[in-house]
Amino acid sequence: MTKQWVCAAVILAAIFLCLSPQVTQAARGTPGTSEFGYGADLYPDGPNYVEALNLANDLSLDWVDIQVPWQTFYPTVDASPDWSNLDQAVEYASSNGISVLFSLTQAPSWALGDHGPDADLTLQFILDLNKRYPSKINAYELFPAANTRNGWGSNPDAKSYLKLFQSIKDQLKSIDSNILLVAGGLVPSPSAQKLDGVDDLVFLQSLYSAGANK
Repeated sequence: MTKQWVCAAVILAAIFLCLSPQVTQAARGTPGTSEFGYGADLYPDGPNYVEALNLANDLSLDWVDIQVPWQTFYPTVDASPDWSNLDQAVEYASSNGISVLFSLTQAPSWALGDHGPDADLTLQFILDLNKRYPSKINAYELFPAANTRNGWGSNPDAKSYLKLFQSIKDQLKSIDSNILLVAGGLVPSPSAQKLDGVDDLVFLQSLYSAGANK
């Protein structure tokens, strides 16, 4: 199994922000519940992928965070994605009663603007995924590590990140979506470490200052 899989068991509730749309189906660890939700990261393109799927069930996880690198599926707008591993992961989690969180990463160059990923294109990708996996995706995390250039795809900017988050949230609410949005998965930056981005605590404070806690 991958090192990431072994080390990534976390309390997912810690990263759910109060910005999330209202959910009608409460899973362990979601806002409004009194229980923590335990989960782990899953990399469908990683080594020992099948073993990791089996381990997810053996650990009695509440959640599995499945990495969805947008660039891999759509390097070009008209690409024909290979969904086989993702299909297997979602079906396995669903059949075993494990809630699924998709972490959207690596926006392709055609979906990037001067200030990061395009909100409308990101929303369309989410809706396409939701159409492919109806009622099987419980939450989406928007670009974890957004405080780094690699995670955001451009110079990290808390205001731009929050603007994208709010835009997608509002558009999902307008179509009566029950999708839960997640933010706040930042990369820690000890003072002695050089980071191609913004210190996580500085970025988080900037999110709050921009209105993330309202």
